[in-house]
Parts: sequence; structure tokens; C-alpha cells
Amino acid sequence: MDLTGIEDRLQGVKLRTRFAPTPSGFLHLGHIAHCIYVWGIARSLNGQVLLRIEDHDRQRSKHCYTESILQDLDWLGFEADEGYRSEVDGESFVQSANSKLYEDALSLLKEKGVTYFCTCSRKLIKERMKSEASGRGYDGHCRQLKHPLKGDASIRLEVNSKMLSFWDATLGDSFQNPGLEFGDLMLKDRRLNFSYHLSVVVDDLRHKVNVLIRGLDLLPATGVQLYLRNLLEQKPTKPIFVHHPLLYQKDKPSIKLSKRNWDASIASFRKSGFSADQLIGQVAFELGLTKSEGKLKVRDLKSLWA
Repeated sequence: MDLTGIEDRLQGVKLRTRFAPTPSGFLHLGHIAHCIYVWGIARSLNGQVLLRIEDHDRQRSKHCYTESILQDLDWLGFEADEGYRSEVDGESFVQSANSKLYEDALSLLKEKGVTYFCTCSRKLIKERMKSEASGRGYDGHCRQLKHPLKGDASIRLEVNSKMLSFWDATLGDSFQNPGLEFGDLMLKDRRLNFSYHLSVVVDDLRHKVNVLIRGLDLLPATGVQLYLRNLLEQKPTKPIFVHHPLLYQKDKPSIKLSKRNWDASIASFRKSGFSADQLIGQVAFELGLTKSEGKLKVRDLKSLWA
């Protein structure tokens, strides 16, 4: 992990990163892994951690999960410097309260002439990808059809072939061509939900997040998010990335931990008598950040990269 590289690229600007869970399930050990990197790196470089609730998917997000997330973070000792629950402008950090901002971003993209309506279903897209042996997420099938506005249509962004570069503290200089590797990006689905990609890019820009710390599973989306970011910024800037390792199921090493692994939820460990320091220490060990199993406090995370 190249923390010196992060510091050099910040050029004296305070590090701002975020922990941004989706309230569609309970936090699990994989979230602790993410928190270790987010808080550990931020505290090592005297930066700020923002707490954002990413409930852009209104059908799956539930308030009870938000409350559970907050309880788990309090119990673990991960305290944000700014964000949701803050006395000043706390609503700015919950996506369901900021639909107008995402709609404004969508209007800007429409004005640029880079959006179109798409009537393809997920099933149809998967079938075409399979038949064409394409690795892209969407092949731009509806781009040239000029569909009129329909209630059951999604809105997509034209993503043209263009090589983009970014620097990652784990991977170094990296390059992606989102037009070839990802395809045209969905911005708003047919259920009127703004996509994760649109809302997270808009939020990171307005919250002035300059270091994006996230799991390796999100690496394939980095290029297309940079592409979108460049369209939305008047003077495009380059954020710093840290794509960190994931935790995987012990009985299925190829499958990352997810909200479906209920037995791995933080709440279940707490009820079983584990302490927060035990869990954080165990996860740090599983990630290879410590040489032996043992307790680890949040305040000591920065020692992992000392």
C-alpha cells in the first residue's frame, strides 16, 4: 500500500474519503474489512471520513437496515467526521433526500446529447452477451433506435471508446477503456431509480471526496465512473483510488462475503459474545494486515501501515 503516493498526489489538500453502505441488508465481516481500510488510511494521513447512506434503490432499501448499520458502526467504534446523522446538513448524505441533484445531473447529460432511452430487459441483454461472447455490460443496442420517452424505458449514457488512466495506491498506474470494457452505462432504470454509478459520482463530486477507497470488485467500474465524472465536471479532476482485497466465504473461496451470508453478520457475532476489538483483529488477520490473530482497536488501525 503506497500511502506516500497518496500524500504526494494530494499536494497538501486534506484527504476526504467515505464509508457509504447500502441499507438493503445487515453489515457483515466484509464491511469491517472495508472499514479497516477506510478509517486506517484516513487516520494514517490525518484525513476525514464521511458517512453516506446510499439508498438510491428505493425498492430494496429499508430504514431498519439503516438503523442497524448505525448501531453496528457505533458498537465497532468507527466514528465518521462528517455525514449522515450530523447536525449540519445531515440530509445531504442520504441519497433518497437528494433526487433533484441527480435529476439535474441527468438533465446536464441530456443537454450534452449523450443519453438515450433503452427498452432492453436484463434477460435480453444477457442473451445477447452470451451469443456475442461479449464481456461488456451493454452493447449499445438502443443507441441508434431513438426511442421516444416510454414509461418502461431506462436512460443510458453513450460511453465511447476512449482510454482513461488513473492511479491506484495498490495497483499503481492503471488504464481502462470503458467503452470497450463496460459498455453504455445505465443512469436511471425503468422503476425510476437513479443508478448507483450516477448517484455515487454526483455525491463524490459534491462532497469533495478525493480518495476513493473500495473493494477490488468495483475495479471494473472505475473507468466508466471516471468517464461520467469528466462529463459532469467543468474542470475534470483525477481522484485517487485504493482498491483493497475482499473477504471470501471459507467454504467457497471464490465467493465474496455478501448480505446473503446472514451467519456472518456483525449483529450475529455481537450476540454470540464477540467483542468489537476481537472482530476487527480477526478481519485484519484474514486480510493479511497482521501477522497473528488478536484484538485490534479502531484507534490503532493506522499502525497497520506505519
